[in-house]
Amino acid sequence: MNITELFDLDAAPTTASPTASFGAAPLQNPDIAGVTADSRLVRPGFLFAALKGVATDGRRFAADAVAKGAKVVWGGRARPDLGAGFFEPTVITGVNASMKLFQDETFGPIMTIQVVKDAEDAVAKANETQFGLAASVWTVDEGRGREFAGRLKAGTVMVNDVMSGFAIAEAPHGGSGLSGWGRTHGRAGLLEMVNVKYVDVDRMPGMEKPWWYRYGAEVEKAADAFLQFEFAGGVMSWWRHARKALGTIFRDHGL
Repeated sequence: MNITELFDLDAAPTTASPTASFGAAPLQNPDIAGVTADSRLVRPGFLFAALKGVATDGRRFAADAVAKGAKVVWGGRARPDLGAGFFEPTVITGVNASMKLFQDETFGPIMTIQVVKDAEDAVAKANETQFGLAASVWTVDEGRGREFAGRLKAGTVMVNDVMSGFAIAEAPHGGSGLSGWGRTHGRAGLLEMVNVKYVDVDRMPGMEKPWWYRYGAEVEKAADAFLQFEFAGGVMSWWRHARKALGTIFRDHGL
């Protein structure tokens, strides 16, 4: 899963603090202590991961991030005492696009935080990932939220909300980039399950069509004249090719 949360703290209240997300979260002045405190409340059976491979990927991704300059501020350990697939809720800061945590899907309770200079930098960095399932924009300025939403490369973008898009039956759900193609839900989702068929019924059954057999040099010249006529650059050029173009319509097919 790769979910990006973008916090526009330039326009947000001073009491705003980021909420947990899975994936890359570009922030300005993030409340790291608040995020860490929330992570400590997580217990097995809530957000703990028990999926096959999560513990292995968690250790590998965390180690890669730390080796490249990131810092684990909470968690970061597998919990074999709870089961083979358990990994602690983890908060990692100092993440950048060179790290596996940013570029690969984690499918685990790992929140990565990336601090940016401003909103423009946040949008640019959020779009550096090859995935694009969902994103959230948090701001008190709805206009800015809509603007950011339009520029983020993700299948779903929620302004001042998270995860709700998937639960709305009328809202098409799907990703961009390596997060997949096609959609579920909504009209777009229904169209994914049908075969589109075009049916052409001749409305002039008594007339031989220009594109019918026979073909030869005469048709080639007439077709070229028709293209010259259709894309003529002026009235004189249009008129000059008009008579020759008619040869594509009124020609003897020899049928």
